[in-house]
Amino acid sequence: MSHRLRQVALLWALGSLGVFGCTDPDTEADQGATQAGEEQAGGAVEAGAEGGVGEVGGTTEDAEAHPRYAVQMLGLVNALRAEGVTCGSEVMPPVGPLTLNHQLDEAALLHAQDMADQGYFEHVSLDGREPWDRMNDSGYFGSAYGENIAAGLPGVGATFDQWVNSPGHCSNMMSSDFRELGVGYHPQQGTQYTHYWVQNFGSP
Repeated sequence: MSHRLRQVALLWALGSLGVFGCTDPDTEADQGATQAGEEQAGGAVEAGAEGGVGEVGGTTEDAEAHPRYAVQMLGLVNALRAEGVTCGSEVMPPVGPLTLNHQLDEAALLHAQDMADQGYFEHVSLDGREPWDRMNDSGYFGSAYGENIAAGLPGVGATFDQWVNSPGHCSNMMSSDFRELGVGYHPQQGTQYTHYWVQNFGSP
């Protein structure tokens, strides 16, 4: 994917500065990673009309087809997008809502499971796949991609708060480049962090 522009947030992690650096999952989420096609770089995708909090495509059937935690997370993200927020020092104005996407849900869940099973906490899988590679593998091919990961907390609200309070993650949740969201949560006893969360973002 060298033909695509990769935008990666940097932050201090365990005393050193680095890309995809792991932070203490009990206090802060790992920084967000984004990738946009060159045609999207430097330009925002139009957000469209505002929708209701927790919108998943406009029907009850759609909501029931997604995991409860994904619907709850979507509601929190869309409430944030409707209100606007300051991510670190960057003022992010209100933008339109996201909708849930099954393929992004699948990619997010598989990455959460893989991190738990193989004992790591990174955007790049141990087999070398980037977030956008995993989304493609789940059948999602978009014009922009993003990912947030977190670990250590069981609750939707507490994990959402981790991301809101981390500038890179917050910016991903507020980006007008994204139209769709997938959420994965995998709890596994006996692993380093027990609770693993992934948000995958995309645009058709």
